[in-house]
Amino acid sequence: MKMHRKCVLPSAALVAALACTSAAQSAPVDFTGYVRTGIGSNNKGGDQVCFRLPGAGAKWRLGNECETYGELQLGADLFKGNDGSKFRYNIMLGYLATGNSGFEALGNSADGSDRHFALRQNWVGITGIGRGMMKDATLWLGKRYYQRHDVHAMDFFYWNNSGDGVGIENIDAGIGKFHVALRRDNADVTTTSSAGGELTTNNRGKSGTSLDMRLSGIKVNPGGELEFGVDLRRGDEKDSDSPGLKSGYAVTAEHTQNVWGGFNKLTLQRGVDAGAGLGAFNFTTTGQTTTRLLEHLVIQPSGTVSVMFAFVHQKTDVPSPTPTTADKWTSIGARPMYHWSEHLTSTAEVSLDRVKYNGGSTGSLRKVTLAPVVVRAGRGPWSRPELRLFATFASWNSEANAAAGGNLVSGSDFTGSSATSGRTIGAQVEAWW
Repeated sequence: MKMHRKCVLPSAALVAALACTSAAQSAPVDFTGYVRTGIGSNNKGGDQVCFRLPGAGAKWRLGNECETYGELQLGADLFKGNDGSKFRYNIMLGYLATGNSGFEALGNSADGSDRHFALRQNWVGITGIGRGMMKDATLWLGKRYYQRHDVHAMDFFYWNNSGDGVGIENIDAGIGKFHVALRRDNADVTTTSSAGGELTTNNRGKSGTSLDMRLSGIKVNPGGELEFGVDLRRGDEKDSDSPGLKSGYAVTAEHTQNVWGGFNKLTLQRGVDAGAGLGAFNFTTTGQTTTRLLEHLVIQPSGTVSVMFAFVHQKTDVPSPTPTTADKWTSIGARPMYHWSEHLTSTAEVSLDRVKYNGGSTGSLRKVTLAPVVVRAGRGPWSRPELRLFATFASWNSEANAAAGGNLVSGSDFTGSSATSGRTIGAQVEAWW
């Protein structure tokens, strides 16, 4: 749940920021965003380190985020017609920094860090131009976050076909809302499949198309509804940069149940070849299949207690895997919160990740984070801003180190170490508006 703040900018600012054509008018601009940043240190005396199991699709994030990250979005109504039609523009810029200095230039650097300033969204949506089943539909075109589904406690976007495209959403199909989008992916960097498993390297210049179709809001029981999605993907195998690219598909079924002041989501997904990433386009010439079961619970049974819980089990099949390629990934964890008052909360996060590698070994990672002092804007799991003081304790096995090709922790203090445990203490702020 995000709170949105509106501000009014004069026409000169709109001309500069949004290229409005009329200098004689002013228009309301929505300013929304997200930010997280913090400081910390580890038990070996260096900077904060973070813990993630090799081959896992995500990590549990409380007290386990070492970067500064933010998203800043502006949105404006470019046109409003007397017939109820509206043309709306949205632009979002995102940034990532490592927090290593007072003045920190953004952009990929020689030290291998991924500092960047990036265009995340840039799209126009049109509403109010249809009738009948199209009355509430939105026609859109551009780069956008497209109907993303995530587990917040893991920062895990398990259903996420975002990027450049064109589509229509919220078509009234009687039993629910129908959404269709045509998306194009053009890889300009070397990437790794978000589902783990096959490392899809040397993707520069490769491209593909996806047709994403979803039916949501199907009422099946009191307080419960279903959503189905089919994503058909075609690799541009005739492109000189993309010889032999496989096409594929991804299918998702999800049931959402309102419960105890929150929700429970049960999700089943399967992706094949180009759809095996269950997110970004999976550029593969050899094939891959991913199957995932996910349980996600967020509840607030009383005014003083909130809980986040998730369970993920994922199976990845690739031909000719390496010994450290992930075969199965299982993750389970919970984040209970006790709200002492409107602005003071104590929370903890406990998690276990296990990855079975194709070489036969199994890596494991256990993490416990205690955040006894959390100052926040209200009760409930989604209340933000939130300022936290935390201590994180993690332990892992030697198989996890072997899969990482050294030590599971990438920090220089752990380089060459055979350590199988680590600790960090620190403070972090997270906000959205």
